Amino acid sequence: MTESKFPEKKAKGRILSRRTKDKLFCALLLTPAVVLCVAFIIIPIIDSVRMSFTDYKLVNLTQNIPGEWNNFANYTRLWNAGKIQSATRITIFFVVVTVVLTFIIGMILALILNSNIKGARLFRSVMMIPWVVPTVIAGLLWSWIYANPYGLVQYFVKVITGGQVSNFGLLSNQKTAIWGVIIAALWK
Repeated sequence: MTESKFPEKKAKGRILSRRTKDKLFCALLLTPAVVLCVAFIIIPIIDSVRMSFTDYKLVNLTQNIPGEWNNFANYTRLWNAGKIQSATRITIFFVVVTVVLTFIIGMILALILNSNIKGARLFRSVMMIPWVVPTVIAGLLWSWIYANPYGLVQYFVKVITGGQVSNFGLLSNQKTAIWGVIIAALWK
């Protein structure tokens, strides 16, 4: 057996391998994100589910009294009132219409952007605006567009109808509000 030119140094303590150091470094970098997700997402979700099984009123909040456990009474009351069925129906309608329209509009825009039409570069730049605008700003923008009586939609309805329709609130009518939300969702 041949001897090495460099004698091995004996470690005085336990030395971590490179792989272990990398794992510890990754864990250190992930810790703030995990703590924030647990504190601001997981704990509120768990607390909301727990509170949904209690009789919790405004008095409980103001006087710091815990709610009284009532098992599934809240859910049975919602079911008997038809609220759960209505909410489920509206949610399914929203999801199906939004997904289908997103696919159709996205495919049309992708075909247009991939073609060699005049002004395609400008069109590609304009298409990036919804992705650049933060969601909060987009929400404020859409609330201004839908505002009644001074919003942009209200203005265009007045112009198109010659002033005959003056109180068109897209979000204030149950039948048209879902379409306003779908349009705002499609914009992104």
